[in-house]
Amino acid sequence: MGDITEKRMRHYTGADADKDSIPAGGKSPGDSYHGNDSKKQYYWNGTAWKTGLGYEYIPISIAVWDWSHATLTLDGAWHVDGLDFGAKGVPVGAVAAHVNIKVKDDAAGQQFAIRPVAGSEVNGVNLYTQVANIESVFHGIMRLDADLLADYYGVAGLDAVYIAILGYFI
Repeated sequence: MGDITEKRMRHYTGADADKDSIPAGGKSPGDSYHGNDSKKQYYWNGTAWKTGLGYEYIPISIAVWDWSHATLTLDGAWHVDGLDFGAKGVPVGAVAAHVNIKVKDDAAGQQFAIRPVAGSEVNGVNLYTQVANIESVFHGIMRLDADLLADYYGVAGLDAVYIAILGYFI
């Protein structure tokens, strides 16, 4: 027969944003929190509130593109930390972003790329125009660095580049 352990756990409820206002001394590992507004259930792991699902996807409703060829420097060089995901609503602690990127040019084989940090091209996104005047589209997940800054590269003269953050994982 095994040992039996008794433990008291607390359950909190309130607005999702208010869970961080509970003092550290008022929480123990295993305590739970229900966000009345978000309908999300969290548990305290000793250092942070977590959902039972591990990383959670948070969608972002957007009305306009976050970046475009009008706001980017397209000159055939890498622009280190040129995309600030934090300034576009992605919070500290996010590990990946759901992005939609469109590229178009009047010539085939033109490149646009983003990466979370220098040397991580494999973890980033590389888009090439396949056919002149036809959009190349990437719609997927990209890893983020802790600083939420990403590098970008675009050949000079690209006709159109559009980037939207559709959500993030935290």
